[in-house]
Amino acid sequence: MKKTAAAVTAAMLLLAGLPVSAEDGIMTLRLSAYQQNFSRDMLADGDITVPGGLYIDNYSGINKLRVVLTSDAPLHLDNGDFAWDTSDPEKKDVLALFKSYSTAMYTQKSLIDGSENIASFIGQENLEKGRFILNGEINQEGAPLVRFDLRIPADTPCGDYSCGISTFVLTEEIDGKIYNTPDFYAYSEAGQLTAGKDILLQPMPVSVYLRGDVNCDEKVAVEDAQAALLYYTAAVVSHQELSDDESAELLGTKSIHAAQKAADASADGSFDIEDPQGILLYYTMGLTGQTASWSDIFGE
Repeated sequence: MKKTAAAVTAAMLLLAGLPVSAEDGIMTLRLSAYQQNFSRDMLADGDITVPGGLYIDNYSGINKLRVVLTSDAPLHLDNGDFAWDTSDPEKKDVLALFKSYSTAMYTQKSLIDGSENIASFIGQENLEKGRFILNGEINQEGAPLVRFDLRIPADTPCGDYSCGISTFVLTEEIDGKIYNTPDFYAYSEAGQLTAGKDILLQPMPVSVYLRGDVNCDEKVAVEDAQAALLYYTAAVVSHQELSDDESAELLGTKSIHAAQKAADASADGSFDIEDPQGILLYYTMGLTGQTASWSDIFGE
């Protein structure tokens, strides 16, 4: 059975864009979802589906855009479509983000190459010069351009995942000529935008974790308590600025975001000495045949 986050409706998602984190004021295409961290307890009853969207931060003008949304297996991006303005029942074919456009087409699956979740957008056409323009006209500030459902299958292993925008370029030779077909392109009035330079593509991190399972090996063991203690000593007691590689070495996994969530065994949103102690106690209780319970350990 699927559980859908009923607390947030599509209308709320359109009216209140998710937090902006674009760097240095550069126009950014950003994926975000209502929830991005999922515990195994949450997945116990089946798949979880939450609403998400593709946002444009620091908008400075786009007249052509093509994106192919991707997700690490086994995550899925379902029910994709352009976000439409629902503020007035009389309005039809009005995008939530832009006031005017020529074509906005979302394709769940390509019939040509198997690509999924393809959004193609073209701005308003200038009849005098035959160009596509948009003039930066925004309909609803903070609204997504595209919305989708992020689905986390119940059997998703613990770890860090990512949903993003494909930059794959298909190269084909036809009749002796080389043709390149990019998954992503964007144009402004000034010309084509270069990803990473003129426009940033910001993926969405997603973590699945088991409470107390710091090294993300699907079980709570003494190694998890040791890893949590080492990480606590370095990051909290010694106030070290740890790199991702250093954090991964201490935590025993490259999935450092899932590990950090799992290390907060008390689930109180902070990481202190009680967390590694609690993990060790949880493991010891199971080892001695007792019923291990986080609620008993932390008095929940």
